[in-house]
Amino acid sequence: MFNIIYCELLKLKKSHFYLTILFINLVIPIFFLLILIKRLKGISEYIYQFEQMSFMFINIPILCLISAYIFSREFSLKTIQTLFCYPISRTKIFISKIITTIIVTTVIMFTQFIMFILIGLVYFHTLISSRILFLQARVYLYCIFTQLLIIMIAVFFAMIFKNTIIPLIFAVLISAANLFIISLCSISKISTVGNVLNENLNYIPSCYSLVILKNSYNIIHSKTLTMSSNSLLGVPSIIICIFVIVLELFICNLYYKNCNIK
Repeated sequence: MFNIIYCELLKLKKSHFYLTILFINLVIPIFFLLILIKRLKGISEYIYQFEQMSFMFINIPILCLISAYIFSREFSLKTIQTLFCYPISRTKIFISKIITTIIVTTVIMFTQFIMFILIGLVYFHTLISSRILFLQARVYLYCIFTQLLIIMIAVFFAMIFKNTIIPLIFAVLISAANLFIISLCSISKISTVGNVLNENLNYIPSCYSLVILKNSYNIIHSKTLTMSSNSLLGVPSIIICIFVIVLELFICNLYYKNCNIK
C-alpha cells in the first residue's frame, strides 16, 4: 500500500499541483493582509480573519479540487483499466488514495499555519504567545478533521462524473452557502433566521469550521470562563462528523469497488 501512496504523490508532483498549492498559500494571505490591513485591530483579530477566509472559502475549493483530481485522473486519462489490472484490491487502492488526500490536506493546512505565523511576525512585530500558538495548532487539527466530511462528498462526485468540474462546482456552492450563513449569523440580533442558525451551527456539518473559529476567538479573548467550555467543537458535533465520515467512506468504497471502468 505504501507504494501506491508513493505513486499517487508522484502523480501529483508531475501534474504540478504543488505549484498551485504554493501559489494560493503564499499569495492569497499576503493579498488578504493588504486589503484588510487598516481594519485589523491586533494579531488576534488578524488570526481570526485569516483563518475564516482560509477555512471557509479558500480551502474547500482547493481541497475538493485536488481530492477529485486524485480519484478522477485515471478515468479522464482512460488508464483506470490498467490500474485495476494490478494484483491489488480496489479497496486497497481506494484507501491509498484517501490517505494521499489526507496527506495533501495536512500539507496544505500546515503551510497555511506557518504562513499566518510568519505574516504575523513580520507585520505586527511581535511573537505569538505559546498559549495562542498551541490553540491554533488545535484549530488546524480540528479543521483538517472536519474538512474531510466535505472532501469525501467531492470524492464521491468525482467517481460518479469522472471529472473535477462537478466537485469544484459543489465546493464553490458550499463556500457560497457558508458566506450566506456567516452573513445571517452576524445579524442574529436583528434577524430571527440568523439567531436560529447561530444556535444550531453545531448541527450543520459544513459550518463546523466556523464553529471552531468562533470558539477559538472566544477563548483568545477570554470570553469562556470555564475549562469545560474551552472545547473547540462539542461532543455531539464530533460524533456527527465521525458518523458522516464513516458513512461516506463506506459508500465511496462500495461505489469504487463496483464502478464501471468502460
